[in-house]
Amino acid sequence: MTFASTIPAATRVDAPAESTHLQHYIRLLPEGLNSYPDCQIKASIYRTYLADGTVPIQAAALPRELADLVNEPRAMTQWIPAVHSLAITIAYRDLCGDDETFAAFVAQRARRMYSSKAYRVLMAAASPAQLIRLSSVRWHRFHRGFELEVFGVSARSAQIQIEFPEHLYLPDHLVGMAAAMSSAVELSGGRDVRSAIGATTPTRAVIELFWR
Repeated sequence: MTFASTIPAATRVDAPAESTHLQHYIRLLPEGLNSYPDCQIKASIYRTYLADGTVPIQAAALPRELADLVNEPRAMTQWIPAVHSLAITIAYRDLCGDDETFAAFVAQRARRMYSSKAYRVLMAAASPAQLIRLSSVRWHRFHRGFELEVFGVSARSAQIQIEFPEHLYLPDHLVGMAAAMSSAVELSGGRDVRSAIGATTPTRAVIELFWR
């Protein structure tokens, strides 16, 4: 499984050298961690990072809103602000140090989740193309206020488009999403899985997946 970032330089928003990616993310948001309250994500998403344990996160180093989520994890089915969940993702990207390490961390976490009893039957029964077609349905079970669309699905490739408020998602998030999706395709029978980030703007991103 390989991941390639193909974000055009003109659309990539990199953190300044003296800034953490988390600090940069918060600065880009119009109201910081209070931005986009109508966009929400189920707590189970961020809790999979906490449960991993291989990359420990220090609550004391986080803003109060995020530290509270780490110290008192919310119920798996509870809706929380998407900005908070995605900010915790960025905090893990900072801990990993670079895109390659972060992608490997997310892929390992995704493989463990998709190998669990809850997903085992689905992974065994669905082809990669079928699994990807189902992703838009599953998306709405865990995300509110922003959209995921699957298009261009064939027996060996697919494109997934996400539309969101400005800067809700950064390239860091897309690296993790591409790694997780690649793991799902691999576990459903795809071989030589590759992923890439396609056309990206502050409000739209495309992830491309290829397999044999």
